[in-house]
Amino acid sequence: MEKKHTKKDLEAAIEKMAIGGNNTLAACFDNFLNLALSYFCNNMDERQMELRKRVEENDDFRKAYQEALEAYGDCAENYHDPMGDMFMDKISHGQHGQFFTPEDLCELSANIVLGNDFHDGMTINDPTSGSGRMLLKALQIAREVHGKEPLLYANDISMTCAKM
Repeated sequence: MEKKHTKKDLEAAIEKMAIGGNNTLAACFDNFLNLALSYFCNNMDERQMELRKRVEENDDFRKAYQEALEAYGDCAENYHDPMGDMFMDKISHGQHGQFFTPEDLCELSANIVLGNDFHDGMTINDPTSGSGRMLLKALQIAREVHGKEPLLYANDISMTCAKM
């Protein structure tokens, strides 16, 4: 059986994504988010194009990205929010009032607000989504309890949070 990655493994893998001497965790975290998003974009920005080129040309960077994706996948099981945890604990340190709602409270809130009136295609919007953990818990409840697939929309004033 293959070993599951931990939050420390995810952080270590992301730290390997340094470019040009800028090896702060915040810069590497941003590289990871931008690179991951580039695979969902029709129109990549200059930074995303640079990161994609690095993946194609630099074996160490590509391996670090693959390792980070694998660690993220393990850490995100059961609708967990490892990026939000890392951002809050290691990057923002609560600056600008950025403290994300604990996941247990997100689950309670989703259950209370959404109740039992689920239907496929139901729209759920979180205009102050942070890392999206309220939506993750709403999605988990919709799928696991009600067997439904809602449409999720998220916004945030922080570009880093919007990327998460």
